[in-house]
Amino acid sequence: MAAGPGSRALIVDVIRSSGPISRIELVEATGLTQPSISNIVRKLLDEGVVRETGDTVSTGGKPRTLLAINAHAVYGVGMHLATDWITCVVTDTNGGIVGRQLVAGVGDDPPVKVIERLIELFRSVTGGLGLARSSLAGLAVVGPGPVDVLHGVLPAPRSSERLELGAALAAELGVPVLVDNDAAAAAVGEFWGRQISRERTFGCLYMGHGIGAGTVLDGSLHRGASSNAGELGHITVVADGLLCRCGNSGCLELYAAPPALVTQARAVPGLAERIGISESESDAHAFDLLARSAVYGEPGATELVDASAERLSDAAVTLANLWDLDTLVVAGPGFAVAGAKYVSEIRSRLIERARARDRHGVWVELSSNPRDSAAIGGAALVLQGLVAPGHGPEVSPTGWRLMGVQSADATRSGTPVGLALVRDAEVLGAEPWFHEFIAGIERVLVPLGIPLLLQVVPTVERACERLRDWAANQTVRGTILIDLSPGDERVPLVQELGLPTVVVGDAETAGGLTVVWSQDDQAMRSVVAEIVAAGHTHIGHVAGPAEMAHSIIRRTAFLAAAEELGVAATVFDGDYSAAAGARAIAALAELPEPPSVLLFDNDLMALGALAEATEMGVPVPTALSLVAWDDSALCQLAEPPLSAVGHDVQAMGELVGKALAGVLAGEPTKGFQAEQARLVMRGSTARTNT
Repeated sequence: MAAGPGSRALIVDVIRSSGPISRIELVEATGLTQPSISNIVRKLLDEGVVRETGDTVSTGGKPRTLLAINAHAVYGVGMHLATDWITCVVTDTNGGIVGRQLVAGVGDDPPVKVIERLIELFRSVTGGLGLARSSLAGLAVVGPGPVDVLHGVLPAPRSSERLELGAALAAELGVPVLVDNDAAAAAVGEFWGRQISRERTFGCLYMGHGIGAGTVLDGSLHRGASSNAGELGHITVVADGLLCRCGNSGCLELYAAPPALVTQARAVPGLAERIGISESESDAHAFDLLARSAVYGEPGATELVDASAERLSDAAVTLANLWDLDTLVVAGPGFAVAGAKYVSEIRSRLIERARARDRHGVWVELSSNPRDSAAIGGAALVLQGLVAPGHGPEVSPTGWRLMGVQSADATRSGTPVGLALVRDAEVLGAEPWFHEFIAGIERVLVPLGIPLLLQVVPTVERACERLRDWAANQTVRGTILIDLSPGDERVPLVQELGLPTVVVGDAETAGGLTVVWSQDDQAMRSVVAEIVAAGHTHIGHVAGPAEMAHSIIRRTAFLAAAEELGVAATVFDGDYSAAAGARAIAALAELPEPPSVLLFDNDLMALGALAEATEMGVPVPTALSLVAWDDSALCQLAEPPLSAVGHDVQAMGELVGKALAGVLAGEPTKGFQAEQARLVMRGSTARTNT
C-alpha cells in the first residue's frame, strides 16, 4: 500500500474532477509551484494520460491551453463476483463503459474452476472488444467481504472456501491484478466516474446480496486495518434478533437486504404468486419483481420495500454521522429497480436527523448504473492505481504478457451474442433504460450458457467493423441490432455475414430479420391524447436523433395525433443528452407562442430541461409542463417528479432474449410485439382543464 497520494495524483485528481483546466488554474487549485506543475503535466502528456483539448482561455495575455483527462489513454477491466453472476466491465480512463459481459455465477465451483472461468472471461471480453493488450491497465476482481487485499483473496460466494485469485490470475494473464471488496470498489467507481472533487467527504451505500459502504476522504478510499471498512450490513438493528453468519445477532442485512425481503415476501400468503415469484426464482430476480411491484403500488410489496428503506435510511444516517459526509451515492443491484424509493427516504431522514444538518446538507443521489457499479468500480481501482498512484495498491504495466490465445473450443459453450451499441461511453453510463433492457436479455440467455457481449462504439461505421471482426473470428454466435436508421447498412451486413440476428425496432427497418417492436407509434398517439385531455393545446416534442427509425416513427405519429386532435405541435431536434433538453428550454424563448408542455424522447433530455428551467426561473409545471419517455428512477427522484412514458423494460429485454434464442435454434423469422408504453402522470405536468 502507498502511504498517500503525491503531487502527480493530486494533479490528476484536479484535472479529472474539474474538467478542462489550465496550468495556471492547477497552480491555484493545488498549491504546487508552476515548475512542478509543468514537469508533472509534461510527463502526463508524454504518457498520454492527459491531453491538451485545443480549447484556450484568454485573460488578456497569452491564451492558456486547457488540459483534460485522455479518455482513451488506457482501459481498466473490472469483474464482480456476485452470488448468481459474474459481471465483467471495461471502462475508459474517465470511467465510461466501452464493453460489458455477464455470465452465470461461480455457484459451488472449486477455486481452480473459478480461476479458469475468470481467465476465460477476461480473454473473451478483451479479445471480443478488439482491445490492444498494451492499452489495458489491469484487472480488478471484487466481491463481498471480508477480503484479503494484500494476498488477493476473496471468500467464495456460496461456500466456506477461500478464492486465492490475485497471484494465480496475474501469473496466467500477465497483467496487474487487484482483489477488493465490492462496496469499496463501488465507492471508488462512483467517485471517479462522477468527477467528484477530492474536497468532498464522499460515501457510497451499497446493496447487493448484502449491504456495505465505502468512504472516500481527501480523494482516497478509507480502507481500515485490513481493507474491510464499511461493513454496514453487520450493525445490529434488532436487539436479540436473528443470528447472523458473522456471529452477531439482529444485523441490518438480515432485515433489509434483498434475500431477507424475498424470504419475507414468500411468507406473506399469496404475495409471491401475485407478483410472479416462483418457488425456483433466484433471490436477485425475485427481488427485482418485488421491487417493481412496490414501485407501481402493490400493497404487500410496498410495505416490505418501505420497511427496508426505513432501515437503510437509519443506516445512512449512521454512516453520515460517523464521517460527517456531504455527499452520498446509493449503488448496487439491490437499488436497480426501486432505488428512487430508497433515495427519497434517505434524503428525508438525513434532513431530519443528520447530526450536522444545521451546518451543511448531504447531497444524495442514485447511481446511474447501480447493477454494474461494483464492476465499474473495479475498473476504476486499476485505473486510479496506474494514472493517479498513491490512493491504494499501485498498478505497474511493466512486463505485461498474455499466455497465448485460447483454442476455438475453449469457450465454445459460452460463446456470446454481440451488441455493438452506437453511443458515447459516458452517455450509456447515465442512461438507465439500457441497463434494465440488458438485464432482461441476460435473464433469458445466461442460463442457456449464452452471455451478451456489449461493446460501445462511436459510429455506425465502427459498429460495422466490429460485426465483421466478430464474424471473421467467430467471436459471437449471433447479434442484436438496435437504434437502426431507414436503409441501415448493418441489416444487409449481418445477412451477408450469416450472423443470426434480432432487430429491436419496426419490421420495415428489419429487412426480413426477426424483430421485437415496442409499438412506439401507438404509444405516441395514446400519450398525445392524454396530454390533450389534460387541457394542453400546444405540445412540443423533443425528438431523438433524427436519423433513427424509431425517432422518425415517434415524430410522425406525434404530428399526426396532434393534427387529428386539433392542437398545435412543435418539434425540436435532440440527441438523447441532457444538453439537448437544456437547448430546448432555451429555444422556447425564441418562439412567439411557445408550447405549454414538452414531451421528450428519453429521460436524460427531460432531466436536462428540468435543470435548465430551474436555472432560468421557469416554474414547472405552472409555466411549463414536462413529460419524459422511458420512466426511470431518475424521473421519480426529480423535483418535481417527472411524468413519464414507461413500460416493463426488463420484460422487453426478456422478449428479445427469447427471440434471439429462437433464432439461434433455427426457428423461422418472426415478429414480436412488446408491451405498449403508457403515460404515468406526476408533478411535472399540469392539468389546465381543472
